[in-house]
Amino acid sequence: MTDYRPHIVAAATRYGVPPALALAVMHQESRGRQSAVSPKGATGLMQLMEGTARDLGVDRMDPLQNIDGGVRYLAQQLKRFGTVPLALAAYNAGPGRVQQYGGIPPFQETQNYVKTIMGAYQRATGLLGADSAAPAARAPAAPAGSGYVPAEPVRGLLDYQPASDVDAMLREMLPLTTGEY
Repeated sequence: MTDYRPHIVAAATRYGVPPALALAVMHQESRGRQSAVSPKGATGLMQLMEGTARDLGVDRMDPLQNIDGGVRYLAQQLKRFGTVPLALAAYNAGPGRVQQYGGIPPFQETQNYVKTIMGAYQRATGLLGADSAAPAARAPAAPAGSGYVPAEPVRGLLDYQPASDVDAMLREMLPLTTGEY
């Protein structure tokens, strides 16, 4: 299995999204698998719909472009709605639905999505503290010939004991030592 940690952290850093939040979204969307396909046709690591990928100018079948597009889309929703819960609701149900309902839509799927990611994100950032956005000493290497220029990784979760599946994935995805993969 390919390790996409450095790439999602780089995209999060590039677009000003907390890395732990981007990792939590990716885990909830696809469990970190490029081969994941939702019942509605969303594809890949951060589960981009065809129209969303087209609007973002990314190939959703390319894992690095999919990650870049997904994190950029999350950043757009954060900027548009101003809060993490509303941005997550927009990522899941669409920004039009968040506007239509003036908040998190009354869909059980969206409410569970926001609750699950917020819980994991709050636990992760509570443990990471200020380090959740702090770069480590060394950036990961870019894949040969990819043209991808990753930023630096975040520090790890140290001795965190996960309380849920998402927390376990966050712990696994974030490096336990700075700059080491």
